[in-house]
Amino acid sequence: MEKGRNLGPLPFKYNKSWDHNEKFSSLIQTQWEKEVVGSPNYVWETKLKNLRTVIKKWAKENAAMEKKEKADLQEQMEQRKRKQSAYN
Repeated sequence: MEKGRNLGPLPFKYNKSWDHNEKFSSLIQTQWEKEVVGSPNYVWETKLKNLRTVIKKWAKENAAMEKKEKADLQEQMEQRKRKQSAYN
C-alpha cells in the first residue's frame, strides 16, 4: 500500500479488549455465517458491510456498558476508601 494514500474513513474503531469478549466473538461468527448470494466479490463486500453495521452498534452499546461498570467500580473504591479512613 502506498504511504499517505487516503483510503477513506475507518469503518469502525477496533478495541483490543474485544478479543477477550465472548459476546463479540459470537457476534462476529453469527454475522459472518449468514448466507449471502452472489459473486464472490459481492458476497465478501456485503459480509463486510454487514459486519461493520453490527460492530458499530455493538461497540456503542458495549461502550455504554463499560462506562457504567467503570463508574460502579470507582464508586466501590471510594466507598472502601471512606470505610478505611473511618477505621484509622
